[in-house]
Amino acid sequence: DPPDDFGDAGPRFQVVMPGVSLSERETRSVVLSPLRVGGTQRRLARARELVDAMGGELVVERLEEGPAVSVVLPAPGLASF
Repeated sequence: DPPDDFGDAGPRFQVVMPGVSLSERETRSVVLSPLRVGGTQRRLARARELVDAMGGELVVERLEEGPAVSVVLPAPGLASF
């Protein structure tokens, strides 16, 4: 069924960070505590903690243009009542 006015589909977005270079190891480090990593990974780890706290999912992919961060948050509709 297509999404309706009750918010059956949560917000989704993706950000590509051109010019930023993350190794495979650094990409995996996003799941670690922000206190155990540095720089860009720290910001991504903090973002992952925030998204987790909201019940969502944050995924980091390595693309040719640079790392891509995808965020999917839960639907705000009837589930919030």
